[in-house]
Amino acid sequence: MSVTEWSPEEVGQRGEEIFQRKIMPVVANEPPRRFVTIDILSEDYEIGDEHLATVRALRSRRPNGEFYTRRVAFNYVGRMGPRFRPVSV
Repeated sequence: MSVTEWSPEEVGQRGEEIFQRKIMPVVANEPPRRFVTIDILSEDYEIGDEHLATVRALRSRRPNGEFYTRRVAFNYVGRMGPRFRPVSV
């Protein structure tokens, strides 16, 4: 793993900037739920259907990378916390 001086906010900002500038035109026709993992140091990236698979594939090429992951059409990976569903009485 890499030793970084990047804060989580900086990783997110840099990752989004790279995504918008370099990757968005490439993934415009990809299914929206696919994942994109970006190495913010080299600007290399991996696209795939599974989050961990994209991270592992990119880490195999960039073992000292600093990674940012998002979905193609959404700027988040998953949901944290409970899901509230209406209860019928």
